[in-house]
Amino acid sequence: MANLNKVYSDLSFKPFLNNEGDLSQVYDQDAINQSLFNILHTKKGTRLMDPDFGCDFQTYLFDIFDEETANNMLEDIYRNFITYEPRIQILSIDRNLDYDKLLYQFTINYFIINKNEKGKFDVVLQKL
Repeated sequence: MANLNKVYSDLSFKPFLNNEGDLSQVYDQDAINQSLFNILHTKKGTRLMDPDFGCDFQTYLFDIFDEETANNMLEDIYRNFITYEPRIQILSIDRNLDYDKLLYQFTINYFIINKNEKGKFDVVLQKL
């Protein structure tokens, strides 16, 4: 029986059969976070019907670890999320650079459209 309180759903990245024998699903913020993960981890050019989909985060691993690279990453995150995830409105993107561990850390705070809820998604990238 469908749960009418759930607005958004997607198939789970970790599929299993639920009690009704259907593939498992994720809902609302979990579905959106799974989509954001997918956007970040898809290399541009790998989707035949949409070659602009995805981010090229692996290229940032070879750039200088600095504010400019962090700004480029932030812009890439923002541009791709507003383009490919219409279920959210980005409220803010907080960033932190950990110079000791060479870590880029981003927290994306967003509003879930048609749900009247806020969500967040964390991104951490460690330089090689």
